[in-house]
Amino acid sequence: MTSMTLLRRVLKRALTTTASSRAISAAVFGHPDRKSTVQNWKNRALDKGWNWAVVSGMTDAELREAFWRPGNPGRPSARPDFAEIAQALEHPGMTLWTYWEEARAAKPAQTLSYSRVAAQWAAHRKRARRTMRQDLVPGEKAFVDYCGKRPWFFNEQGVKVEVELFVGALGRSGYVFAWCSMTQQSPDFVEATTRMLEAYGGVPPIIVCDNLRAGVSRAGRDPVINRTYLELAEWYGSAVHPAPPYDPKAKAKVEDSVKLMQRAFLPLLRHNRCASLAELNTLLVRRVQQVNEKRFQKKPGSRLEVFERVDKPALLPLPAQRFEYVEFATPVEVPSDYHVKVAGHFYSVPHNWVGRTAYPRTTLGEVVIDCDDCPSVRHPRSTEVAGQTTNREHMPPAHREQLDRTPAQLLAWAEAVGVHTHALVKAQFERKVPLQGQLKADAIKSMARGSQPVAIEAAAERALAMHSPTPSTFQRVLASLPKNVDTPVGLGAAPAGPAVPSINSKLRRSAKRKAAARPHASAPTDLPLVPVVSRNSRRSRSVCRRS
Repeated sequence: MTSMTLLRRVLKRALTTTASSRAISAAVFGHPDRKSTVQNWKNRALDKGWNWAVVSGMTDAELREAFWRPGNPGRPSARPDFAEIAQALEHPGMTLWTYWEEARAAKPAQTLSYSRVAAQWAAHRKRARRTMRQDLVPGEKAFVDYCGKRPWFFNEQGVKVEVELFVGALGRSGYVFAWCSMTQQSPDFVEATTRMLEAYGGVPPIIVCDNLRAGVSRAGRDPVINRTYLELAEWYGSAVHPAPPYDPKAKAKVEDSVKLMQRAFLPLLRHNRCASLAELNTLLVRRVQQVNEKRFQKKPGSRLEVFERVDKPALLPLPAQRFEYVEFATPVEVPSDYHVKVAGHFYSVPHNWVGRTAYPRTTLGEVVIDCDDCPSVRHPRSTEVAGQTTNREHMPPAHREQLDRTPAQLLAWAEAVGVHTHALVKAQFERKVPLQGQLKADAIKSMARGSQPVAIEAAAERALAMHSPTPSTFQRVLASLPKNVDTPVGLGAAPAGPAVPSINSKLRRSAKRKAAARPHASAPTDLPLVPVVSRNSRRSRSVCRRS
């Protein structure tokens, strides 16, 4: 019963009968406690000179305006100006209390108390609110959201670990899906959505999600969907429609399901101490099944029955393969070192990509980098921050050669050439500090470039026989050999070539002294002579040393 109806009933009895205020209060309000209100209303009508004929001839609006005397400056207005309040509250930071204080300071006698203004404003908003009842198409939309209240489990140390509760619901049946994950980040959000579609056994054409970062990169009138979540929707043949910000009614179905699962699942954790996330999800799956099988209170059937009858036949079929999680990184220009940084780690790409734009993406196990129409580059995903993963095939030839200048690579090259070459290179590292011999071993490899393995092996054998395993000796011996050597040159015969001049006497005496110092390993006297150039004299001349 409205206030105008009560006023008319009170005035009719007060102005047409001699009943007491107590009796009128009991007849109109159902109890005599409102007798003071009845007396007040009667006195106000008499002060205006009204009788029942005048009151009965007024409409509700006319009676409201005339009875409460809004033009009287000595009495506060019975109704605040709702249009003025609504306009004031549109200003950022404005509150109803601030508006009331300003109105009270400007017109203290004409302003109601704050409690009455707040009550009437709340009643006005309730009357002005309109809610559209949606007739959702079977199987068309699935609504997804996260719960504000989080479940938990206890780890091996007994520490309470709170997790996130993902909830999904189909529009028509309200069929509920729920899953617990450690975070709301993109991998967990994609995994939960994938499990929801697999639990439904089909795909709704539209997925309505909240504006979390894992689903929507930029919210607003022109939202930008997260690239990974968009790939998920396209893989399953669905579309993502973000709900408008700050408008929970746009996804009321899942809001109700979130509240339902909070009340149905969280109280179970008082008596079930889960020791892991997997155990928590096992308990959750059983509880979700019970919720879906529970009968409705105000309509026939259950969520499961309506889902099987209405929603499931309308869903799109699932693809043959499950969606593989992929995360897209920002496109970058390939730097001069042909390594692209992805998630803090550097991955190589072909060196001819330098200066071009690369498009990296990551899955749970590997990193894939694309560039225009070139074949994709794949690397195993690494968690090492600031580390690098380099494919040898991506390097230019000069860089590959530089990469081979390590003790292991040099020894491997020498071993591939022959036994004596391996012994010669190995001798370079037999020092107090082995790495000091790396430059000499690399020099031997550089000197051997362009020569046949047979010639390299023969030169190394002679350098070792001379007890002079140095790069300079190896170079002089190798230079004395024919350029095109197909068979090893024996140690007892001089190599083919021009006549060798007579040996220098100083070098002969030096060789004899060295041989006397090492009697157990004296060099044979019948070795061929190798031409060398003496650098000790001012005038260049050819000398010989017995090799």
